[in-house]
Amino acid sequence: MQLRNLRALTAAAVLFALSTLSSFGAPSSPTPAMMKPIQAALAALNNGNPKILSGIYASNATVIDEFPPYSWNGSSAGTQWFADFEKFSKQIGLTSAKGALLAVKNFNQSGDRAYIVVPTNFGGMVKGKAMKETGTWTFTLQRSGSAWTIVTQSWGTITETM
Repeated sequence: MQLRNLRALTAAAVLFALSTLSSFGAPSSPTPAMMKPIQAALAALNNGNPKILSGIYASNATVIDEFPPYSWNGSSAGTQWFADFEKFSKQIGLTSAKGALLAVKNFNQSGDRAYIVVPTNFGGMVKGKAMKETGTWTFTLQRSGSAWTIVTQSWGTITETM
């Protein structure tokens, strides 16, 4: 009877160890290399410089945001999104646009893929009136060698004030 219990206990311990092996070596928060393309996307917005977006999006990237045409796809998704953001900004009279990343809210990694949710403050002036949005910027990333690229990027507004 005791041998049967010992075998069951050993089997349970082995299963537990195997189930946790996939998380060994995975960081508990995004690495600087993972954050690099996210920070580049923010820097492009803050500096009004789409050249910063070069090479940070995967060839099958998708970007989703709250202005027309709402989604962009392919290796040029980031630069198309940026160009449409500039057009939208002109239409609504948005100037002095700046964003700031807050502490990462959610992070998961599985091998060469990562999921990162970053609360973000975004603000500027709309026709001379201050506006502020707080939202979540959600990314999936893919590693190629030592570099991470954006596979999906989406924005979701939580609050907006003007």
